[in-house]
Amino acid sequence: MDNKYAITNTSHRWFQLPVRQAAHYNAWDILATAKLYEAVTKELKENGQWEFYQTEVRPLVPAVLEMQARGLPFSHAVQAQLRTRYRSELTETDEAIKEAVDWPDLNLRSPKQKAELLYSRLGFKVMKRAAKTQAPSTDQEALVRILRNLRKKDEPHRATLEKLFHRSRLQTILSRYLRLYSDDGRLYPRIKLYGAETGRFAYADPALQQFPKEVRGVVEARPGYRL
Repeated sequence: MDNKYAITNTSHRWFQLPVRQAAHYNAWDILATAKLYEAVTKELKENGQWEFYQTEVRPLVPAVLEMQARGLPFSHAVQAQLRTRYRSELTETDEAIKEAVDWPDLNLRSPKQKAELLYSRLGFKVMKRAAKTQAPSTDQEALVRILRNLRKKDEPHRATLEKLFHRSRLQTILSRYLRLYSDDGRLYPRIKLYGAETGRFAYADPALQQFPKEVRGVVEARPGYRL
């Protein structure tokens, strides 16, 4: 592809692209798909999957495309309520942690101070390090590893560790699942046909199937309909 038409900024939204650039991309996409057709068809037949594709997968494509175009109803009101609730719970959790460790000025948004709290003040064993810097990690996975490998001498600080883990989860919910926006009251995730090894559908942008049960209420059926 000519570099002047290449999409170099991955943060671009599709609808923001110039028409000529989008058309050029689409033309190359169609050509690439056409070239793949023969090879993919051959592979499906050789692996005994051609009949399954023809009878189970292909007939679903129109329905999935229609589902994707229609989108899912999204409630800004429910999202706002949940955001208020979890922000309040996050503040309460922060205050409880500060009181438990007697560190009133502790900034729990600072990875450096969290690392000092976990590994210097509370004395937990470092179970994970950052890939680039090799600094002791304070992310949710690191907290899970510490909790799973708690030593006898760590027991007095278990309650504080559990609060830190709870705080990390609250922050993830707020930043990842409660920052969605919709102009028309609907979400339009990309639907992956057979997107999981089990053969189920999967969603992307956003990945709705990963939403914690506490926040799934942001997607709600309109009156008279059911999800």
